[in-house]
Amino acid sequence: MVKKGRFKILSYRVEDYLIFYQSLNKNEKVIAFSIFEFKKIPQIINLLNDFLKKRFLKNFSIQLNVQDKEKTLILMCFTDTKKNNIIKIFNLIKKTLIETHNSILFLKNDLLEKEFLEILIEKTDSKIKIWRKKDSLMVNYENDARILDFYELNLSNIVNRTSLFNIFLNLINNYNKIGYLIISVRFNDMQGTLLSAYFIEVKKRNLCNDELNIETEVNSFFNYPLLSKHNVNLNEVHNYLWRLHIKNNQYISDHLLELFLEENVYPDDENFTIKMHLEHNLNLMGIEFCWLNQNLILIEQRILFLILNKLDFDFLFRICKNYYSKYLIYILLLIDSDYNRALSIDKLQNLKELKILSRKDFECFDFTLFKEHLLLENP
Repeated sequence: MVKKGRFKILSYRVEDYLIFYQSLNKNEKVIAFSIFEFKKIPQIINLLNDFLKKRFLKNFSIQLNVQDKEKTLILMCFTDTKKNNIIKIFNLIKKTLIETHNSILFLKNDLLEKEFLEILIEKTDSKIKIWRKKDSLMVNYENDARILDFYELNLSNIVNRTSLFNIFLNLINNYNKIGYLIISVRFNDMQGTLLSAYFIEVKKRNLCNDELNIETEVNSFFNYPLLSKHNVNLNEVHNYLWRLHIKNNQYISDHLLELFLEENVYPDDENFTIKMHLEHNLNLMGIEFCWLNQNLILIEQRILFLILNKLDFDFLFRICKNYYSKYLIYILLLIDSDYNRALSIDKLQNLKELKILSRKDFECFDFTLFKEHLLLENP
């Protein structure tokens, strides 16, 4: 969080690939932001961390869009007393990143400004008023308004980090919500890499009567208080716009990469065949579903279907502990010996809402069983 210097939120200058803020007080501090698009986050995490450790960057933030998961933005923050020093460092970083990954796209001028403002301000050519209403942020335009709710992600005691952000975004999308997941990363010598994550839900003023509470739904799904509502503060509006951390509950992480990785639990060809077979039959039955990650599918909010190439009893019992009381659980084990081992465990066999399938079982599976179960749940 930038504590030194005073800055007006819209008193910036856009110059090519950088947005500059000049401090209004005597320390004459300059803050600048750059944004680039890149889909394969795990491939550049370590490089961005190196820039932090070398003090080239103040921090960087990753912005993931619920509705457009292919659109991943990385915002880099620079600070210095001299503008030219920032420009030199930026050019060095830009050159290094593009040489490493030539598909990186740095945003410039109007497009840079649009994406920079987008999470708060939708219409830059309108008169804008921002105020707090209860625990939400209201952004008012001439004839329209949007409501922003902020939710902190508590990552401290997450047991299985792999693919967490992907699962979270798929879950939010399944609830038909609009918004952004922001992951703000900085570094200090005492604690190492510090991570702060929060979700911004965006609602139109005339469409805010949805009774679904995402805090309750998400925490229930994860069986863990992952989300908590953040009480907005008008004095922190620049932190929201600049994608800085919004509270001091930062997560000390040497495992940042894991949060973005998809777990490769079976070969790609087999993955594709299984998913297509499953999706085809669910579509035939008119059953709604949502892939939470590449091996876990949520069916009609009532059934979890998990595909495993390798049996891990600790993981299996954790799934049962967290989700057995809420969902009917199907587990497909692709290795026959693992399937036989699982069947020999009395604890698993005694769970009536847990169904274990072999590859052969799956090939001849009667998908009308899903429909029958859903009808029993909602007669």
